[in-house]
Amino acid sequence: ISPDWLTRRAKSLVEEVGLPWAGIQAWLRHGWASRALQSGIPPDVVQGRSGHSSIATTLDQHTHIDSGMDRAVAETVAEVFK
Repeated sequence: ISPDWLTRRAKSLVEEVGLPWAGIQAWLRHGWASRALQSGIPPDVVQGRSGHSSIATTLDQHTHIDSGMDRAVAETVAEVFK
């Protein structure tokens, strides 16, 4: 796969869903950081790997609560109070 093709394809997909294009590196970094946090990798590790200067940036930009995460938290809290 040529880098130009990958960039054009990624840009087209991002624009197709109505999101702003920020460059392929930004989209890949954002995707990785979000998935890393969802997978339980500690925020300070994600911060370092993402190159953010503060943990607040990492958490502000990459903590997206989805139904699976919300359910997992509820189940964990329920176990604590059993």
